[in-house]
This record gives sequence, structure tokens and C-alpha cells, in this order.
Amino acid sequence: MGQTKVRRINWLIILELIATVVTTLWTAISGNFSSVSLFYAFCSWAIFPYLIGVILVAIVAEKAYTSDTYRLIPISNWKFYAMNLLSSLAAFIYLVLVQVVLYALTAAIGWSSLSDSYEQMQLMMSQYGMSFNFWAAAGTILGLSLVINILAWSTISLVHLVMNSASNFLPKARQRVVNIIVYVIVIFLTLRIVTFLFGWLSNLMYTAFGSSNIDSLWLGILVMVVAIVLESALNIVMINKWVETNPN
Repeated sequence: MGQTKVRRINWLIILELIATVVTTLWTAISGNFSSVSLFYAFCSWAIFPYLIGVILVAIVAEKAYTSDTYRLIPISNWKFYAMNLLSSLAAFIYLVLVQVVLYALTAAIGWSSLSDSYEQMQLMMSQYGMSFNFWAAAGTILGLSLVINILAWSTISLVHLVMNSASNFLPKARQRVVNIIVYVIVIFLTLRIVTFLFGWLSNLMYTAFGSSNIDSLWLGILVMVVAIVLESALNIVMINKWVETNPN
């Protein structure tokens, strides 16, 4: 189940590398090239594989729920759902690891300039009585990213499976009404989640700079985990009872 997802991630990485090289060449042509140009060019494109990758992985995952090829595998539905979700998570972790390697390689090329900038930042922060805990910040960001992605995938699955289940009972006219209601609910919940995440990001900044204000952040992560469990339970029930497959 993870092969197709990893293949999509590989294409994203290739496109990211091409964009980084083109940006670096343009910087060199413009006469602004330095040892950190490659690192800055990579950083300017690095966010796009994460955003697009989550969507591409979700598309592949959702197709599996209505595919005869996967649904005919002799395995219980909850294991099937778990493997689909875990393979999505594995593809995302693979993307993160590749990005970390690329960050390290490009940073090593311009390390002399980057180390000076880092020392200047540390000095400036020390003047204001602040400190930067890199490993705590990196671990918190990684954990938060993983949980947010799992919540996003489980929510997408919930919407997809609700509409798929409704299509088996309702005529087309009423299907549209149900779909509109589902979309409204999803938009409302998305806005609430985004607002909530902005509060977490502020807590994350406090945590990254050595603040002890970390309890609310982990409480928020716990709330997301509970939401994932509830959504997953609903998804598995729908797969068991109402979700039909499409012929390949």
C-alpha cells in the first residue's frame, strides 16, 4: 500500500530538486551567488512537497477504500484501515527524512556563513534573556506535524466515506443535499481547527525559546489524538457496513 504513495513522494522530491537548481542558477546569473545560495533556494521550495504530498497521499489512500484490489485482501477491515493510515504516515516520514538529508547537505555547503548567522541570533536572544532549545523545538514540531497529518487524513476519510455511504441509500438529488451539509460541517470544523492550531503555534514558539509553557501544547495534541481515534472508529464502521467498492 505504501509503494504508490512513496512513488508520488519521489516525484515531488525530484520536482523540488529541479526547482532548487533552477533558482540557484538564476541567483548565479543575477550575480548574487554565495555559499548559502543553494541552502536558501532549497528552503524557499521545501514547504511545497509537504503541502502537496499530504494531498497526493490522501488521494491514493482514499482510492484504496473503494478498490476491489485492496478490499478483497483477506484481512479485517480495521487492520486494512490501520495499514492504509500507517503506510500514509510512513510515506510522510520518508519525505521528512529525505528533506532532513537535503537540509544537512545544503547547509554544510554554506556552513561558514550559516554558523555566523546562528551565533548572531544566539547573541541577540541572550541580550533579551531568551534561549533556543533546537532539539526540543525540532522534536515538538515533528510530533505536532505527524499528529496534524494523521488528523487531516482521518478527517478526509470521514468526509469521503460519509458521502460514499450516503450514495448507497439516497437518490442523486438528496445526495447533493447531504454533500452540501457535509461540506458546510467540514468547513466549520476546519476553521475551528485552524484557529486552534494558531494558538498551538504560539505555544510552540514559547516552547522553542525555552519557555515552560508546554502543558497546553501537549494537551492540544492529546485532544487531536482523541479526535483521530473517534474519527477512525466511525470510518471503520462505515467500511464494515456501507462502503461499496468500484470495479477495477
